[in-house]
Amino acid sequence: MSVLYQDDFTGPLSISRTGAGATYASSKPDSPGGSEFGDAIFADYNGPYNPFAVLGNQYLRIRASKTPAGYADPMGWNRTYFGGMLSSVRTDGTGVAATYGYFEARILMPSGKGTWPAFWLMSQNSISQHVPSTAELDTVEAYGQSAAGSCRSQHWWGVTPEIHQTHCSETAYSFGDNASTWHVYGTKITPTDTIYYIDNIEVWRHSTFEQAKTPMYFMINLALGGGWPIDLARYGNQVDMFVDYVRVFQ
Repeated sequence: MSVLYQDDFTGPLSISRTGAGATYASSKPDSPGGSEFGDAIFADYNGPYNPFAVLGNQYLRIRASKTPAGYADPMGWNRTYFGGMLSSVRTDGTGVAATYGYFEARILMPSGKGTWPAFWLMSQNSISQHVPSTAELDTVEAYGQSAAGSCRSQHWWGVTPEIHQTHCSETAYSFGDNASTWHVYGTKITPTDTIYYIDNIEVWRHSTFEQAKTPMYFMINLALGGGWPIDLARYGNQVDMFVDYVRVFQ
């Protein structure tokens, strides 16, 4: 494999809501205007509540914070927090994706009840419902109420029967936990197996299903909720996720 894409977050960010004119989209690109999920509004990089910053030309920071009093959720979901999302594919379907690739990111996760940071993959050809089924591979979901653990998942949406399988562990880290120590999270897709790694150590594998054998793109997000109650009061209603780098090999 060779490097297909690499971002070390050492310079200015290039982000727009749909990805138009930019490197990244700040929304989930499965509808023309971008979609959202969870209990935090994915704020626009170019808006007044921008959650993204590059610190010291070294790290990407994604921040979740409380919305100001009286702020109206643009989706009408009554959400009271902002979060942030980066997608390597834009809402028009263009961008960085790899077939039988290895996706890797070095991340320092946030702590706090209800935080839902993730590094995950989806199939490029399912953007805007170009095909009836969608592949989703969650390299890591690090729910903040359990900093010692993390989860990985495979989902094949829109087929009969659908595939939904999750692997969670409180012992997947060889040192530290996900909120006090940097860790490298990776997923390798081969024609036969999909393998998940933490700090270059295999933590789970499963057979590669057909839709995951198509080009896959990555997303990095700091969402909130996901079925868990949110309580960030002890952190001043503000928490940060840091990303050192993201790399795609093919």
